[in-house]
Amino acid sequence: MKKLYCYISPCKKCGSYKTGYYLYDKVNPSFYKKHLKRGEYTIPVNRPQELNCFCLDCGINWHEDLHLQFFTSEQIEEQKKLRGISDDKLDKNIDNYFKSNITTKKRNKHKKTLGTVKTFFGF
Repeated sequence: MKKLYCYISPCKKCGSYKTGYYLYDKVNPSFYKKHLKRGEYTIPVNRPQELNCFCLDCGINWHEDLHLQFFTSEQIEEQKKLRGISDDKLDKNIDNYFKSNITTKKRNKHKKTLGTVKTFFGF
């Protein structure tokens, strides 16, 4: 039996498959587990985003036209493996899937700030 799946291409910068999309949903923002079970990374936002896709590994955002497709259970399992989503971890803390994104964004922000300061002082 085929199920609806929103395929997000690998990261344009680093090639990682740990990519997902921002989902505008002000009614029920607690849907991480449902989407992770389907093999999708999603982050709820309170308004539509122009840059609607993200990479958990390098932290970039980009725009991609999102389309729902019908995937078989085998295709969804393959996507879960590529994206590093494990069913046995789903019952534990779901925030663990998103920790690398937060850490990477902070690290990239600090690198960018440090680079601006070095340029300003002529290093």
